[in-house]
Amino acid sequence: MVYLTRRVTFSAAHRLWSNHLSEAEVLNLSDMKRIINEQVVDRVDHKHLNYDVAWLEGVIPTAEMLAIKFWERLQRAFPSGLLYEVKLHETENNIATYRGEA
Repeated sequence: MVYLTRRVTFSAAHRLWSNHLSEAEVLNLSDMKRIINEQVVDRVDHKHLNYDVAWLEGVIPTAEMLAIKFWERLQRAFPSGLLYEVKLHETENNIATYRGEA
């Protein structure tokens, strides 16, 4: 027996809101995407991490070190206390997670 599977996706509008959270406790996903792109992705995408990214100078760009450096940039850009973790997928099998531990 052969089984066929098809994955489908869709786009729809909706609003997620909780009366239990204040404006300061809620972050819009489009704002999150903008911050991540401005602070990290736009600065490292298609770059040689050893030579082209000034804030990585002197850092050996392992997944672990990149997660820490990305955390440092994002923590300053997100509203205080809202950044929980940075998870960097180096490959589908290798993932570095950092939660701001000292």
